[in-house]
Amino acid sequence: MKIYVLGGVCSGKTWLTELISKKLKIPHYNLDDLYFTKKYDEKRSSVKRAQLIKKIAAKKNWVAEGVYSSWTMPLLQSADSVVIINPPTSIRIYRFFVREFKKKSFFKHKKFLEFVNFTKSAFKYNKKSQNKGFHHHVSVLKENQIKFKVLKTKKQIQDFVKSLK
Repeated sequence: MKIYVLGGVCSGKTWLTELISKKLKIPHYNLDDLYFTKKYDEKRSSVKRAQLIKKIAAKKNWVAEGVYSSWTMPLLQSADSVVIINPPTSIRIYRFFVREFKKKSFFKHKKFLEFVNFTKSAFKYNKKSQNKGFHHHVSVLKENQIKFKVLKTKKQIQDFVKSLK
């Protein structure tokens, strides 16, 4: 089984893919690890990313997650199932706040500015005027005739996981 999970920051992608990975006993790939050589610091070359994506796509089973829908096309095209997690913006902002607050560096000036910027980008994720985000994901999938499901609620996510065998 090959499953690709798309969604914005703090939408629940990592949680869902780890759950699927454990249930189906298949490897989990966080695509940030392919995009960056060092977490959120140095970007990997597009050539190297393409090589890594092709290796994963060729495997029999995997679950991958990320905010990416363009350079990951070989994964999207080979996936048996593609889902977009799109919870309400308020939930994504709350999750981001909790995640950063736990780091105990939240009240440092830089972290607080990151939170403000994230809040702005969280609201933009669902706007049609954006050339990235939810509507971009949907557009890319439709243009490439890739079937997908949008999961917005915890119940929809739980039902999706239950349906996997």
